[in-house]
Parts: sequence; structure tokens; C-alpha cells
Amino acid sequence: MLDSRVQIAREVVKNAHPEANDKVTDEIHLIAEYAIGSMWGTLISPRANRFIIVKDETNAVLQPLEDFHEAIGVFSPSLVVIAGLHLLEGKDAEYRAARLMDVVDALDTIKHHEHGADEETMGQGHRFESPVHLELASIGSTQFMAQIGRTVVPVVDSLGLNEQELGSLYESLGGTNLPRTSFRAPQVDTVVEALGYILKNLDIWDESINPRKGQRRLMRVHFHCLTFHMVVQRTSGGWSDGAVSVAAGSLAASRQACNMVDVDVTLATTFKVPFVMTPTSSKEQDNNKFATKHITADKPVVTWTEGDWTMHVAPVAVCRHPSKTVGLGDAISAVGLLYHTRS
Repeated sequence: MLDSRVQIAREVVKNAHPEANDKVTDEIHLIAEYAIGSMWGTLISPRANRFIIVKDETNAVLQPLEDFHEAIGVFSPSLVVIAGLHLLEGKDAEYRAARLMDVVDALDTIKHHEHGADEETMGQGHRFESPVHLELASIGSTQFMAQIGRTVVPVVDSLGLNEQELGSLYESLGGTNLPRTSFRAPQVDTVVEALGYILKNLDIWDESINPRKGQRRLMRVHFHCLTFHMVVQRTSGGWSDGAVSVAAGSLAASRQACNMVDVDVTLATTFKVPFVMTPTSSKEQDNNKFATKHITADKPVVTWTEGDWTMHVAPVAVCRHPSKTVGLGDAISAVGLLYHTRS
């Protein structure tokens, strides 16, 4: 099902260590997806939902991590995607912290883009340039989400998450202004404020506060929910125009969920966004804390810039009768990355 150019940890480990092939097996991820009114015996579902059962002993301890990064130089990928960190949640806090630091150490072996570095400098050493994307998943433990937020998130190039994960990350890092209920069906201003808080809290917002010389930094965030998607990118981060990326992700969502059949755009065509992306507010922003944005048929993607950050928002053609939602978030982020390149 995957393109032949895509390499996953299991295949990399098998190729690097043929003697271990009998020990590398597929784990079980069972997902039951059902619509409102679906019946199970005498039970009737009051809403559409999914029930997920996972028996994944290999990824629950990030077993392929070391072998994967040892072999990664063999095929020099144009992009590395990290997912499945949520499977560590069943372990104790000390073990989780240790494995997250192992992830950080492994990422440091992958050469990354350093703003202002010349070609000769970039070619030194055994490492190669390859952006790293982290895809979050649902995590119940606030403590564990905070561990991920403070260790792994600041040292990846790109982050993908939905409204539940955004609310969890915001709360785990100490955010209190936005109640958890505001993330159930968030508006654009809620997402902007939450992302603003997270990036400031992680000290990766302002170059002058924490320049992180020689270290990989978060330069891009792809947020997705039912009614709209948002790509936030650091203007000086070397990424191409995020408007194309957010539009491609939005279209991918509707195509995979219902193949664009019986859809409707429910995001308001006019909305307000708060000024939170600028380290020091201008006099104009002090007098007016919000800016009004408009979506039109000619310009369905809204873009604006504050400080060194550019935001792109695209509405989603929401499916009235989705036929499939499993893997939707992964598909959205993957397509968004496909149309978003690093210079």
C-alpha cells in the first residue's frame, strides 16, 4: 500500500539485521469504526465514533529506534516522520523520560538545516540534511504530554496535531486561559492563541530569546480539525509557501473521508484572529487586539504574518456522511508535507 520510496522502521531493521527477521513481526492495531445509529446486539450508538484496541509490544518500548537511526544513513531520506510516541504511555514516568531522551539523541544524528550555514559547513561530518516531522496522537496523561512537549517537540522541524492533541499539549504546558471545552470544536482564534502560548512557553518563539545555535528547531506546525486546517511556519525557516500545503491537506481530508460527495463548508467566511504571534506588540495592536480575516471563493486560503511567523488557514469541505475516518489525520499531515518543501 505504501510507495516504494517510503521506508518504515520495520523494513529498515530487517534490511540492516537479516538475522533478526524472525523477531520482527507486525503488531495488532484493531479499529472498529461505526456511524450514529449502528447496532451491536441490543446497543445503539448515539454518535459516530471509533473503538481502538492496540497490542503493540514492539513500539510500546520504541524497539526499532536505535537500529532505525543506525541504518538511516544508507538510504538518506528526504524526510523523517516520527509517530507512535503515545504508545509509551503505559510505561512508568522514568522509563518514558529515558526513551524520549533516546529519541532526542537519535534525532541529533540526523543533519539539519542551520539558518545561514554555507554549503561547505552543511557538507561536513557524517550527518545529512533531512527535516523531521512529529505526528502527535491522543494521550491521556497530562504529565506524559508535557514530557513530549518539553523534550521532543522543540527539536523537530515540523509538528502535526488535531484539536484534541492541541488542547492536551496546551494544558500540559500550563495553559489556563482556554478551557478544555474550547477545543471540542475550536474556532480559528482559539487555535492561534493556543499555538502562540505553546511556542512562547517552549522558548522557540523569538530567535533572540533562545537561538538554539546548531540545534534543530520547530519551524512548522500543521493543525487540522473538522472544519478547517492551519499551517503556521517561521518565515525565516526555509519552508516553501504553506498556503499550498494547507490547501492540499484540506482537500485530502474530504477526498479520503467521502470522496468529495455531499460536502459543505461550515467555517465562517469572516472571522477574527488575536495578535499573539509578535514578541513585542505594536501600538496599533495594543489598540486593536484582533484582526478580521475573510475567506472568499477566489481566495479560499487566508494568510497573514506576525513577526517571524506566517499563518495559513483553509476551510474543509465537511462530509455529511463520511465513509472512512481511520488514518485521516496521518493522511492530512502526509499530503501537507508532500506539498511543503525545505529550501
